[in-house]
Amino acid sequence: ILPGDQLDVCLEAQHYLDSRVRVVTFGSTDRCDIQALDVRRTEQGMTMRLRDHLGQWGTSLVGYHNTENALAALACTWAVGLPLSVAKKRLLSFQGVSMRSQIVHCDGLTILDDCYNANPLSVARALETLRDMTTRRKIAIMGDMLELGSFAASAHQAIGRLATQMGIDAVIAVGQYAE
Repeated sequence: ILPGDQLDVCLEAQHYLDSRVRVVTFGSTDRCDIQALDVRRTEQGMTMRLRDHLGQWGTSLVGYHNTENALAALACTWAVGLPLSVAKKRLLSFQGVSMRSQIVHCDGLTILDDCYNANPLSVARALETLRDMTTRRKIAIMGDMLELGSFAASAHQAIGRLATQMGIDAVIAVGQYAE
């Protein structure tokens, strides 16, 4: 199962996979076996169409990265020969993991809670999701990303720059790398 939109990954995989291995790709380009079309993301989740499959496919997950996750799950289902109709029902009923791209409504605020074991990529995806939300003000409250070793300081600085570039209204940083 490979992300077909990432041509470098697909090309590199050819060097490591036995030629008898069936490769299934997912993504948004024509070269993908499972191709998403007309993806619509909201704060309630997302819907999409799949090439060669009728109807809308939906999930309560938010963020573009979860579009990729949903497509990967569908590609796995298809690769092992299960009917995609089963996956469609499961995808629609799937509830994300607590503290991972979770939308919380509290006292008139909309909170995107994505704080469980954060890393630079997950924080970048959370910032993208926050940027795309239709809230009046976008404020990121971030703690330290742990287990980054010698890259910790530069990774935190890069995330701060990314938040600024994405137009996040304010960043409140706490922890050792909050400077």
